[in-house]
Formats: sequence, structure tokens, C-alpha cells
Amino acid sequence: MTLDFIFALVLIIGFSAILFVISITMTTVSVVQYITFSASRNYFAAHTDPANQVQMATQKYQELISDPVIKPLLSNGWFEVLKEPNVGDLSRVEPALGAPKVNTFWGVGTSFTAKILDFNLPYFGKSDPDGTGDGSNFETYISSMLGREPTEKECWEFIANRWKAIRAISVSGGAAYSTGTSEDAYVPMEDSGC
Repeated sequence: MTLDFIFALVLIIGFSAILFVISITMTTVSVVQYITFSASRNYFAAHTDPANQVQMATQKYQELISDPVIKPLLSNGWFEVLKEPNVGDLSRVEPALGAPKVNTFWGVGTSFTAKILDFNLPYFGKSDPDGTGDGSNFETYISSMLGREPTEKECWEFIANRWKAIRAISVSGGAAYSTGTSEDAYVPMEDSGC
């Protein structure tokens, strides 16, 4: 009877440990997903130029992974994320996303390694029999892709060239837009049309 008790106790402790590891990993994945989403929102919003959009996203990402509540979770050796996120066209960073259409996969992403999932329990064995014990086989890529708004600079460039594009439209059965008009009198005006 004592042997059965000890065997059952080891199994219960093992199942509890597995349940804890999976629960804390799923919770941390959700936290990291939110971090990439929040940084992606900062990247999405229009700014003065694309470099400032990237800077705002990176700043938000670093602010969140350095938060006193989140930092212990990501720096205790159980989990690992990139110190600098990938910002911009993620299809160039993560080949698994494939060759997308223009602006499909723009956002913020990070590599996430769950070292805690690489464990060895009595009666259960190793979670990664072929691994090296560093958790590298429990790595994934977490990202949020919201796209990117045109920046102020891109918007003004578009507006400045709009009249040229209108004048270049070919018209059939009538006078072309370039007839009787010139580019000299055109005054670019931002009309929230970007």
C-alpha cells in the first residue's frame, strides 16, 4: 500500500508540474502577444516619417518588457524574447509567412522561447528527448500585424503629386485633364484624403 501511495504521489506531482508548466507558458504567450499588439498599434499610427513609426513601436515594446510586473516573468530564465523587436515588413524577417501581397504582414514581432517546457520528470521522461536541454526546440515567432498608416511625409508627397497624376489620366471621348490646365497654379492641400 505504501508503494502504491508513493507511486501515485509521484504521478500526481508530475501531472501537477506539467499542468503548471503549460499554464504559465500559455499565460506568458498571451502577455507577449499583447506586447507585440500594443507595439504594433504604435507602429500602425501615422507619424511624421517611417523611422519615427519604427521608433515608437520599439519604444513601446521595450517599455512593456521592462515593466516591473512583466520583466520578472521574461528574465527569470524560463522564457526569452528579443530585446529589440522586428518592426516593419515581417514577411522579410519570418520566411514562414511566405511572399505576401504588398503591406500584408506589416507589424511587430518577436522570437519567443519557452525554456521551461524543456524538462525531465521521473516516470514521465524528457519533454524533448532529442534536445540539448536549452529549450531551443520550444521557440516560436509571435507577432501582431495591423498594417501601417501613411506617414505625414508620405501623405504630403502623395498630395504634391496628385495633380500630376490627375492630369496624366487618359480620357476617351472628351478633353484630357491636361487640356487648359497647368501645374503652376496647383496648391497642395491636405484634406484628410490620405
